[in-house]
This record gives sequence, C-alpha cells and structure tokens, in this order.
Amino acid sequence: MNPVCAIVAALMAGRLAAELALAALNRAEVRRQAAVPPAAVAAIMDRETYGRAVAYTLAHSRFDAVAAIFDMAVLAAVVFSGVLPWFGGFFDRLAAAGGVW
Repeated sequence: MNPVCAIVAALMAGRLAAELALAALNRAEVRRQAAVPPAAVAAIMDRETYGRAVAYTLAHSRFDAVAAIFDMAVLAAVVFSGVLPWFGGFFDRLAAAGGVW
C-alpha cells in the first residue's frame, strides 16, 4: 500500500473512531440523565414524554452508529477499489468521442 493510501485509510478510520466515541459519550450522558429530567426539560414536558424522548435518542444514536460504519465502508470501497479512475477514463473516452459532454 502506498503512503497516500495508508494516510487516507488512517484518517478515515480516525474519523470513524472519533464519531463512534462521541456518540458513545452522548449515549452515556443521556442514560445518566434518564432517571430525572433536567429542570429546563421538566418545565416543558411530563415524565412519560421525557422517557420516550430518551428512548428515541438512544435508538437513534445506535442507528446512526451503524449508518456511520456502513457509510465509511462504502466510502472506503469507492476510494480504494479503483472505481474513481475507471469513471474518469470512461468520461474521458466519452469526451474524446465527441459525446454530449
């Protein structure tokens, strides 16, 4: 693997790791605040609604983590598979053939 690919892979992995770590910290804070709503929240919603909001936030965060992993896998596949140079060559051939481009 050439150094540029290694750096790109490391940056992609670092971004994913940071995103997942921050999401985990957010879920931990939501769980910590789940039992008793903060005063500002208690003034505008009842306990049942707050409980549903907490459950939704936790479920949404877990789904976002799975989506982030999938997105990074697709990005890695596109970047490292050779699809981008193939598309570049394809459009170069279209332009050289006098296409509509």
